[in-house]
Amino acid sequence: MRYMILILAALLIAAPARAAGTAKSATVVINGFVLQNPGWIINGRTHVPLREVFTRLGARVWYDNTSGAIEIEFRDTRIFMKTGDAVMTVTRYGGLLKIVHMDTPPIVAYGTAYIPVRHVTYEMGLHLEWDQATSTVLLTKWRQRYEPFW
Repeated sequence: MRYMILILAALLIAAPARAAGTAKSATVVINGFVLQNPGWIINGRTHVPLREVFTRLGARVWYDNTSGAIEIEFRDTRIFMKTGDAVMTVTRYGGLLKIVHMDTPPIVAYGTAYIPVRHVTYEMGLHLEWDQATSTVLLTKWRQRYEPFW
């Protein structure tokens, strides 16, 4: 019985790595606040927890667990994605702006949706920095990071 519990625990810990190739955790910092839930580096791309990251940045987030549909609304921009699908649709002011073909799709691990951070933050006009030495994603809103000098 003890061995069964140990095996089950090992499988649960390794779930993100098995689900999408090799995985390594990444620290996520938003406007100086370090998130408890880490991001994942999967096949060289950083995925961050959808709801925790984007609600903290002021976006509205919808996720349908049954279909895997994801919608993020930030100011005048809406982003549509689906877990397991590497296509992202971006609209502004209600009209189709573009379709982006990402090199990695959103995933679900431990009951949380993780999305590739670079594509989404770029389309939302957010500032993203990557610290390779510490595997840290630094996210800020443009207007908070770059204040006018006058």
